Amino acid sequence: MAYSLTLGTVAFFLAVIWGRPLIQFLIRHRIGKQIRIEGPSTHEVKTGTPTMGGLMILIPVIVITGLLNIANLLGWTVIGRSVLVPMTVLLLFGILGAIDDLEGVRGRRAR
Repeated sequence: MAYSLTLGTVAFFLAVIWGRPLIQFLIRHRIGKQIRIEGPSTHEVKTGTPTMGGLMILIPVIVITGLLNIANLLGWTVIGRSVLVPMTVLLLFGILGAIDDLEGVRGRRAR
């Protein structure tokens, strides 16, 4: 249990450290929400809000887990194999979220 909490804490701090540069990158490249004109006027405030923020959590978790699995393959018993299925599910949900965010940025849902 302490091992899982330690890994979660490391992933959190990595997300905090690289979160600001990621958000600045998203703002600089105008990767933000596009709001339909037909929608409620209260939603217009969201226009340009950076999207794809799930990368802040997803990338550190996958990198840490991947490194620990590589260490496991090299013979160091650091982590069990039972983490591969949840990591795969996390990655697939991340891909689904990225597709959803990209369609929102490109404005495909507005059609």
